[in-house]
Amino acid sequence: MFRPRLPHVAAILAALIAAVYGPAILHNEFVLFDDTVLILDNDTIREISWRSIRHIFTSYDPELYIPLTLFSFQINHALSGMSPQAFHATNALLHLLNTMLIFLLVRRITRDGWVAAAVASLFAVHPLHAETVLWASARKDTLSTAFLLGSWLAYLRFRDAASRRWLLGSVALLLCALLAKVTAVVLLPLLLLMDWYEGRLPRGRGLLIYLPHAVLAVIFILIALPGKTLALPILGPLETALLAMKGWVFYARALVWPSGLAVTYSQLTPIDILRVEFLLPAAAAVLAVAALVIAAMRGRAKAIVFWSAAFFLPLVPNALNNAKNGFIFFASDRYAYLASVGVLTLAALGVARLLRTMPYRSAIAGILLATSVGILGWRAKVQANTWRNTGTLFENAARQYPDFALAYNNIGGYRKTIKDIDGALEMFLRATELEPGFSRPFLNIANIERERGNTAAALEWYARAVAAIGTTMPVTPDALTAYYEYGQMLDGLGRVDDALAQFRAAAARDLPHPEAFYNLGVMAHKYGKADEAIVALERAVDLAPEFTPARYRLASLYAEKGRLREAYEALLDVQSRTPGYEQTEEHLRQLEGILGNDAAPAR
Repeated sequence: MFRPRLPHVAAILAALIAAVYGPAILHNEFVLFDDTVLILDNDTIREISWRSIRHIFTSYDPELYIPLTLFSFQINHALSGMSPQAFHATNALLHLLNTMLIFLLVRRITRDGWVAAAVASLFAVHPLHAETVLWASARKDTLSTAFLLGSWLAYLRFRDAASRRWLLGSVALLLCALLAKVTAVVLLPLLLLMDWYEGRLPRGRGLLIYLPHAVLAVIFILIALPGKTLALPILGPLETALLAMKGWVFYARALVWPSGLAVTYSQLTPIDILRVEFLLPAAAAVLAVAALVIAAMRGRAKAIVFWSAAFFLPLVPNALNNAKNGFIFFASDRYAYLASVGVLTLAALGVARLLRTMPYRSAIAGILLATSVGILGWRAKVQANTWRNTGTLFENAARQYPDFALAYNNIGGYRKTIKDIDGALEMFLRATELEPGFSRPFLNIANIERERGNTAAALEWYARAVAAIGTTMPVTPDALTAYYEYGQMLDGLGRVDDALAQFRAAAARDLPHPEAFYNLGVMAHKYGKADEAIVALERAVDLAPEFTPARYRLASLYAEKGRLREAYEALLDVQSRTPGYEQTEEHLRQLEGILGNDAAPAR
């Protein structure tokens, strides 16, 4: 009997991915939704140097620790500049690699090449994965998944061949996966469950084989936590759990029936367990988990338990990624990228079992698979078109969620970039009506009026933007931008005290943000308030020790106040963190000439 082999499967998968995503790869643009921060405005990806590599390995994005992902962006830029086609093509190649690794993994675990081929084919064209393939910023998901799957396969080789080289390879690949995205910590529980499923879970000292993976997981969890501190307090534990369970049910439904897909799935109603939208998913999730635990304890339905866990576990780390710019989300397509393997494998195994005793089962299976791949591929192609540009992306989101203010604000932002100012204003006004506590659309209207020269109107909208902050939404770093831009306009009009008041108000918010203190320090310095500027800049570097511009300006202020030793030490810190920054080296030499031997111990 013919058995599917990797070269044949790879050729088919490549053809499927090219057919579904090829046109989008050639024509889609970057989108102004994380692509701006991670790629377009990110100077560190524009060069490959010791300075830039050091920066990506010692900073967040600003929330996630993803140095290897940023390094892949550096390589993209070095080879093809800021070509969106190159970034998207790289994601597509990683997606192809992942489908092949999934084929190998599922074939090894199920011992069924046809089931593995079916799972890989469905994974390749599922519309839920269009976001991961065509959003350049989702590189962290495709790259991390590739290394995670490679680590998993290497671990299997270690268990099968008892060769320590494969264990070391698995650990090395897991390290790469974690450097791409920390959510790869889920590999450890997946390995434990797989060994249980295969009846070779070690005991006693045998558990030490998991130690390297466990150590890496703990280290990277500790590294990741500081980057998420601003997002964690928005929801309590119960709200987070309810939102996560709603998301799990959504992903399971979307994998079976992928309709209503969008870039964001906003939670616009209160999170309350008594509401049907939370009660039913919570009940379903709790019952499902309880049934799986009972089955596992009794040693029954091990395949169902394992592949169900392979769906649930990859979703757990993303339960905390439920807030952005003050909005709450219950799901994001890319979070189901790895998790989808569990559901797809369960489906393939179920169909194979049903067809086992039927005549013409091979023909029926082929027809079912071809039909499923065709339907999913068509839906994925449609979904790929929504990622053509920022406008099409959020127009689709607004169709799915007509009351979602962020969608209209982002449509307005895109229309402004294409010089459709009236269309932009229409969208911004719609956003202010839907969410009066969302300051960004008020700010965008103010900026348009300012550019038009309508000073009075601009000042009115700036004041409304500031007044909106913290009323119905949590205060976020992005919201503080309204204070800065209002203050800058007041400064331009010569209203110095009013301008400073805005920067002070930003720094005084409950959210201690280093940029707020830095901006206050800059303005206070500008108007001769050196002592206030020093206090603000010291607070900025306390909050963010790696904030080089703040430390550099602080050194300048120390020098102005005659605190030369402190200025020298601040510049040394700048030089160690960001070699070659501005005129640091020149200022250090000048201070060494003044301080003389006093500078030598620090240098």
